[in-house]
Amino acid sequence: MAPDPNDIYPHETRRELRGLHVFCAWLNHDDSRAINNLDMIVEEAGSKFVRHHLIDFGSTLGSGSVTIQAMRPGNEYLIEPESIVKGIVSFGLWIRPWEKIKYSDYPSIGRIEGDSFDPVKWKSEYPNPAFQNCDAEDAFWAAKQGNELH
Repeated sequence: MAPDPNDIYPHETRRELRGLHVFCAWLNHDDSRAINNLDMIVEEAGSKFVRHHLIDFGSTLGSGSVTIQAMRPGNEYLIEPESIVKGIVSFGLWIRPWEKIKYSDYPSIGRIEGDSFDPVKWKSEYPNPAFQNCDAEDAFWAAKQGNELH
């Protein structure tokens, strides 16, 4: 697809995408990544531009799409070298902090809880440059957007 001449900002620096970290953390939408975005050229009032859409919300809240969410999502990336090394060096005896979290025993609720939840430390499945660039001002902006929804 040809680049949108109206879209002059790199995606990882757009406040909307940096602030999306807040919403994804709140919903535990760990599968938020480039492949789950849809960009479409639309025309309004004779002007063409790219409209960005978010898609695939099957793995949110406590759901892991068709089963209960695993314990790792939201707490650690799929591949996290430091954790891998700690596991190898300890011969698998190292217990990750998120393995100690007490989740509900109800599959319909899934793996979501509030006692250990820290939105700043929340992680999606894969590192997301926009999320990594999210600062306190972006998070505040996003929280204000959510407040304006109702």
